[in-house]
Amino acid sequence: MPALEQSLKLNDQNPGAYFNLGSAHFRLGQYGASVRAIEQGLALKPEAKEEWFNLGNAYLKLGQKDRAIEQYRRSLRLDRQFWPAYTNIGLVLYEQGNIRQAAKNWEQAADIDPKASEPKLALATALLKLGNEVKALQLAEEALRLDSRYGTVEFQRENLWGDRLVADTQSLLAKPPLRALLTQLQRDQSVLPQP
Repeated sequence: MPALEQSLKLNDQNPGAYFNLGSAHFRLGQYGASVRAIEQGLALKPEAKEEWFNLGNAYLKLGQKDRAIEQYRRSLRLDRQFWPAYTNIGLVLYEQGNIRQAAKNWEQAADIDPKASEPKLALATALLKLGNEVKALQLAEEALRLDSRYGTVEFQRENLWGDRLVADTQSLLAKPPLRALLTQLQRDQSVLPQP
């Protein structure tokens, strides 16, 4: 981080350096500093959709959910096909108890990128809560086959899933067909040759 700060002293008009600094602060759990750095970069380069998304993530970590959604929506104004923003809006809405609206966001994200595991598993969890177990199990299976890491609480938390979604997803993953699938996927991964 000192190298980034030094480069900004030499050239404070470099948005990439601010964005990198914001990412470094985020990784260190310094979310307020992350917000300040990303905002400085966005003042110089306001069309950076990923950075509006990253700013939303920093606000989410600060517990400022409405501000997080605002940033995700700014990202979507720049690119309506940027599915991670729909996904994270859904994460916020789910924690606020707005399961139907969260599900709509995840459905939109999954439609944009059918190979994205995260919105599919989140949508499956919402569908289970809304009473559609058959569709929930089908989507969850698809999601886990795409990326089984989402079957772990640690990976869900890394991807900013809140307490309610994590707990409800664990209930979904405890269903016998999904428990068996996760066991099989873990076994398959353990026999893969190591690079």
